[in-house]
Amino acid sequence: MNWITHLEIDQMQGISPLRRAILHWLCDKGVLLKGKVLNVGAGDDLYEYRRYLPNITEYVCLDKVKTPNINILADAENMSMVESKSFDGVLSTSMLYYPENPERAVAEIYRVLKDGGLALLELLGPGWRYDRNRQTWRGGGGDGTHRFTVDDVKRICNQFEVLDLVEYHESADIPIVSRFVTLSKLK
Repeated sequence: MNWITHLEIDQMQGISPLRRAILHWLCDKGVLLKGKVLNVGAGDDLYEYRRYLPNITEYVCLDKVKTPNINILADAENMSMVESKSFDGVLSTSMLYYPENPERAVAEIYRVLKDGGLALLELLGPGWRYDRNRQTWRGGGGDGTHRFTVDDVKRICNQFEVLDLVEYHESADIPIVSRFVTLSKLK
């Protein structure tokens, strides 16, 4: 497996600043995930997140939309076909703002994680939405998706121990665009 480096991320063309930040975060935190890992909301896995997780033995992709890389077809709010405590780690980026009930999705992530397992989650900050034409984030929201304050993150992740919470700003004059959270399921 060819692991991705920070330099390679910086050289990638045609990706948004937030996606670049997510990839740098995975480059740093991906080494924490070990064993069998579930990517919740994997979509088409365009950025091949497996390449940022050097210590895993199995990579399983779950999404409610079928693409060639999806192993489990399910909604994040109802992963009943996934056995409880069956994954050592869970990864979820650019997904938790879409479910009708993100608290339920996080509860499902908690359920499928083994005791002592880790979850890496990315959650969009309040009041910002991505403008695909300008390749940037801007104020306003209004697209029907969820945004998360620090208090929201603590509330929906209250079953977990929060090990790390990093806030991403696109620039100094733009409020929080996204939050990257490292969580542990206590034994």
